[in-house]
Amino acid sequence: MSGRRGGSVFGAFLLGGLGGAVLGVLFAPRSGVKTREMLDDRAGGYLSQAGQMYATGVDRVSDAVETVKVTADEKTEQVRSKVDDVRERLQEHVVESAEVAKSGVDTAAAKANEGLDLVAKKAALREVLAEGARAHPRV
Repeated sequence: MSGRRGGSVFGAFLLGGLGGAVLGVLFAPRSGVKTREMLDDRAGGYLSQAGQMYATGVDRVSDAVETVKVTADEKTEQVRSKVDDVRERLQEHVVESAEVAKSGVDTAAAKANEGLDLVAKKAALREVLAEGARAHPRV
């Protein structure tokens, strides 16, 4: 690979064209006036070509920039959509988990109340038995 970039190749092309024009003038069988007219015409043609190449380059770069903008906008929208979907699913999972946790707490509270009721009944039964034993002592 040569390490040249596009600008170097274009510069070499222009330098070669300029060198060829100088050699052509030096070895031209025409008169000075005709040679100057010919050079003026060719220079105008080269300038016109350079302008066209520049305009084409600007158009290509503008098109590429626009394409990148459109692609970036599309990708951004896709990412936003995915983030919104994930956020919505996470919210649903949080709600479901909260409902499961509340159900577990409600179940534990109900069992605790049942246990407390059972303890209260046993305590009341012991109280009744203790009063009965005091009222009717064994001899």
